[in-house]
Amino acid sequence: MEEDIYCIVLTNLKSIEKNYTVALTEASNDKLYEELKKDLDKVALMQRKVFNYMNNQGYYDLKCVKDSDISKLYNELTEKYGNL
Repeated sequence: MEEDIYCIVLTNLKSIEKNYTVALTEASNDKLYEELKKDLDKVALMQRKVFNYMNNQGYYDLKCVKDSDISKLYNELTEKYGNL
């Protein structure tokens, strides 16, 4: 039950964070931009705290990735999207 609640909170915080990012790109003046940026930073920090809590509780199963796997994927993506 607790895991479910935290999962919902984390999902909502991620959504809010995305929406703030869009709002920043649409801000019509510097004052509005700065206020939105402050709020985005607060939401990002909350999201990170919730994630860290969930990770510490074992709600996330993070796996270590080999350097060779990262290099392989990086090369594949660079080859595919390098011209963007």
